Amino acid sequence: MPVPSPSTIPTCRKDLYGGAMSMSIPQSFADVSMLREVPSNQEVFADQLSDQSIMIELLELASDATTENAGKYHYAQLAQDNEAVTSDILSEEQLDTSNALPFLPSNVHASIIVGRQTVAKFNESSPDAHNVVIIYLALIRIPQVTTDLVISHNQPIVLGSASSSTTALAGVGLQAPVAEEGLDSFRKMLQSLKIMDWGLFGETGSG
Repeated sequence: MPVPSPSTIPTCRKDLYGGAMSMSIPQSFADVSMLREVPSNQEVFADQLSDQSIMIELLELASDATTENAGKYHYAQLAQDNEAVTSDILSEEQLDTSNALPFLPSNVHASIIVGRQTVAKFNESSPDAHNVVIIYLALIRIPQVTTDLVISHNQPIVLGSASSSTTALAGVGLQAPVAEEGLDSFRKMLQSLKIMDWGLFGETGSG
C-alpha cells in the first residue's frame, strides 16, 4: 500500500502541553506519551505505518547561539542526540513570521532547516541497520519568555536491510517524500501553531 503524498494527508488539531498550545498534526500520528514516558518539555507523535515522527520541544534559549544561527545550532544538537553517523543541511530559510506563524507575537524569530541524517534506531549498531532520514526542523525563538521552541518532523527515505523499521514496515511500502511537498506540509503545520496559555513558560502574558 503506497504512502499518501504529504499534500493529501489529512490533519487534525492536537492539544499540546495540556492544552497550553495546539497545532495541526497528521491524523495517523499517535501521541507517544500513551505508550512510554516522554520528558515534560516534549510532545512526541509517531506514525507506525510510515515510521515518521514529529517532536515539539521547549528549550531554554541557547545563549551561545546567535538568533541567525540558532536553527543550525539546534539541528546539530539533534544530530548529536540521534547519534547520527552522517548529518547534512540541505537548505535553510529565515521565515517571515507574519505569514509563517500568524498566531504568534510579531517579534519571534523563526527559521526552517531541511537536513538529512543517517541514524540507527534503538541500539542497532550494525551498518546495515542505518536508516537515511530527511528532517524538517523549525526553530522558533520567543525572546520574551527566553525560549527556543524546536519542532522537527523526521521522514525516513531509505531503510537499512537490518533495521527494525524494515521489518515493521514490511508490506507497507516506503515512499520517499518529495522535498517541496514535504516542506509544504511542514509549513502548514507551523502556520496552525497557537499558544493559548503563556503560563506554560512561567509568564502571565505574551509580552
